[in-house]
Amino acid sequence: MKTMDLFSEDLRPPEERLWGMALTESLNTGLTAEWLHYWRTLPPPSQVADRDFLSEGIWAILNAGMKEALIRKKWPSIENAFLGFDAAAIVADAEGCYERGLAIIRHPGKMGAAVEMARVVAEKSPIRNYLATLNEKELLDFLGSLPFIGKVTRFHLARNIGVDVTKPDIHLTRITAAAGYASPDALVTAMCSLNGERKGVTDFVLWYWAAHVGRVVYARTAEIFGRQYVEGDVG
Repeated sequence: MKTMDLFSEDLRPPEERLWGMALTESLNTGLTAEWLHYWRTLPPPSQVADRDFLSEGIWAILNAGMKEALIRKKWPSIENAFLGFDAAAIVADAEGCYERGLAIIRHPGKMGAAVEMARVVAEKSPIRNYLATLNEKELLDFLGSLPFIGKVTRFHLARNIGVDVTKPDIHLTRITAAAGYASPDALVTAMCSLNGERKGVTDFVLWYWAAHVGRVVYARTAEIFGRQYVEGDVG
């Protein structure tokens, strides 16, 4: 019976086996059921509050090119520096917010971008009404036009405000290369067709897996897909 179970497991599509491994190992390294519930029930952008949009926007700005663990550690101080992400209050005390933020993370460009994003949110408040008028392409274009967001980080912000997209960060890009897929979105879409999850859920679990288990996940991915793993091929 045990031999048959192992044989049956080998017959599962590699995308399904990758999901099972990523989810199991993520749960074993700290991913909680509460986090999964959060991503599974995240409302669409048409329901996002101004504070939440601004919080996620500043989070995406600060995380670009930096360690998530570092930003998470400093996040309570950032929230205080930016007045609980109250856009109108930040605009009224723009210089103070900038200086307080700069004392926490010495990156003038990112601190300036955080203040500018608050101005955008204040001008469009309530921003959910504006977002509700946009289709997905228009929404991504709008997010990409925000200060310090750009073509890649816009997917991070989009996912975090409830758009069902894949975030093509370095971890997802490396897993994709190891699996032999053309793009992170193609891999995540294939996995979602089998696991029944939203792209944002699958994306987040894969990111968590790579970020917390380490580079070994790329070799494991290649093995699942029957590919030869070469370190340089995945960055």
